[in-house]
Amino acid sequence: METKYKIWLDDNGKIFGEGPYQLLSGVLRHGSLSQAAKELNMSYSRAHGLMKKLSRKLGFSLIESHSGGVGGGETTVTAEAKDLMRRYKLFMDENTQNIDQAFNKHFPQNLPALFNVPEKLADFAFKKNELIAIVGGGGKTSLMYALAREFASSEAAVLVTTTTRIFMPETTQVNRTLLADGDNLIEMLNNIDLSGKVTAVGYGFENGKLLPIDQNFLTGVAKLPQIDYIIVEADGANRQPFKAPAYYEPVIPTNATYVINVTGLNALDAPFNKDHCHRPEIIADIAGSNAENTIDAGMIASVILSPQGGRKSIPKGARWLPVINKVDDQQSIAKAETIVEKLFEGGAGQVLLTSVKNGELKVISRCPEK
Repeated sequence: METKYKIWLDDNGKIFGEGPYQLLSGVLRHGSLSQAAKELNMSYSRAHGLMKKLSRKLGFSLIESHSGGVGGGETTVTAEAKDLMRRYKLFMDENTQNIDQAFNKHFPQNLPALFNVPEKLADFAFKKNELIAIVGGGGKTSLMYALAREFASSEAAVLVTTTTRIFMPETTQVNRTLLADGDNLIEMLNNIDLSGKVTAVGYGFENGKLLPIDQNFLTGVAKLPQIDYIIVEADGANRQPFKAPAYYEPVIPTNATYVINVTGLNALDAPFNKDHCHRPEIIADIAGSNAENTIDAGMIASVILSPQGGRKSIPKGARWLPVINKVDDQQSIAKAETIVEKLFEGGAGQVLLTSVKNGELKVISRCPEK
């Protein structure tokens, strides 16, 4: 069971909501209202009319058209519209958190059974054609490859990639790595057997790292019927177990259907500094911490649950799962329980404890043992 809802700004008629937000986001990406409309399966005339109508109601222009230049005309989003988008995004993120907390509070009987733990993470709650984004810190890349191999072991065709940068995958992690631009990658994927294999893709490599793909590619590749799962590492943590995102992070695909937020248990009780967490200044803003603190369970939980932290930029309708990784022994389970308790208090519906050793992913528990 899940909640479904729509929220928009209204003044004797709708003046702004998810549709206009997505349309303007497309204009920002493409510099073209026509391309943005096409991405949403909307006619140009309808998109143009909508922009005119809402601009009139709001009292300022949402977009501006510029003609000429080497590349032809361009459409841009106005400064007023960008500010409106920013406010709307923050408003919706906060609403999502509040609604999730209320749902989990009032419908506990619909939450998963506490000890019904799947043997594999791949058996957990994923559906075919998922686009899974992995964010946070504490072993994202290892978890991504291990999950991909689990899917592939059931003869699924699995694609792994990144919207940031990751080290070039090793032959023990994937079956093949394809490097090309977006159109050529699509063509290559259409001409090889993908079943039962993990295929990594990127726009090239630099300094030993896979270069990120973009939203256009992910939109196109998600339509390929021969691919069963796409897993995207959508965040960087500078190899630290615990992080909060900067303003430009995480880079979660807009068509992601599942977002996994990973935190390494080895952050717990470590000194609160840049040697043990990524972007401590942002963590401090969220959790109210200072340099004299150690990283405690409350700090970790507050960042994971925050719309400016672990729940940032989650696409509407995407499922979200916090994972505490590196839970490698019985003593670790006891430590992890302190974080999970805080997450449940804050409204998390479920939490997974996992361990990745020698490339093998193990689900330890769905919740703290009682």
